[in-house]
Amino acid sequence: MPVLAADITRDMLDVKPGEALAVNFPLQLHHTPDESVDVNNPRDGILRMVRSLSPKVITLVEQESNTNTAPFLPRFIETLEYYLAMFESIDETMPRHRRERINVEQHCLARDIVNVIACEGKERVERHELFGKWKSRLTMAGFRPYPGGRTGTLYRLLLGAAMADIHTRL
Repeated sequence: MPVLAADITRDMLDVKPGEALAVNFPLQLHHTPDESVDVNNPRDGILRMVRSLSPKVITLVEQESNTNTAPFLPRFIETLEYYLAMFESIDETMPRHRRERINVEQHCLARDIVNVIACEGKERVERHELFGKWKSRLTMAGFRPYPGGRTGTLYRLLLGAAMADIHTRL
């Protein structure tokens, strides 16, 4: 039975004193309710709980999109732009007739789009936030950023160039 991030407690984890701990949040925290849905704010709660474990490193991988608390029209436009880029990327890398592509488009992306656009309150589980908001949440939980070194710098430069190209084509 899957466990949601909001339901994880310190006691569920087998963290041993003196062991180095690394925590990876791969595309999961945007599904965890925040203060706009739950007054207990499970999203920030899981970050604080993880911080209390004193990890040596954490990684956070999330979509760079602002579909969390925005009013409908800005959320619709943001969703359109984000998923347009996703579909263009898929179109460039995978033929339209491939079963894998059809599955991703119908069962993942379409479901996510409908959820962001058509659902409100607790029914909307796709709540993407921008990097600045995640950075703020991590800082408030007690984490501090660590520069990524040469590889991280190269990655940021390449990503910046790719994003500039996407924006000029739109």
